[in-house]
Amino acid sequence: MLGLGLGADDYVTKPFSPLELRARVQAVLRRVSGDAPEVYRFGDVEVDFTRAEVRRTGAAVATSALEFKLLTAFIATAAGS
Repeated sequence: MLGLGLGADDYVTKPFSPLELRARVQAVLRRVSGDAPEVYRFGDVEVDFTRAEVRRTGAAVATSALEFKLLTAFIATAAGS
């Protein structure tokens, strides 16, 4: 409940199903799709959404497809607040 009071719009209690977590992340992605800029920068990190690439100080950072989708959701959520 504290998280919701601090600005979260959802939470998952333990133990949780990985399928439920995935469904909740996909729901967030659906809500925020189209809102993300082509490139998002914070500190020395650059996230290129059109190329699905992450760079830190110009060097590519290897991410799986799931990691990139999660990063996209986190950025979209943060940018929306």
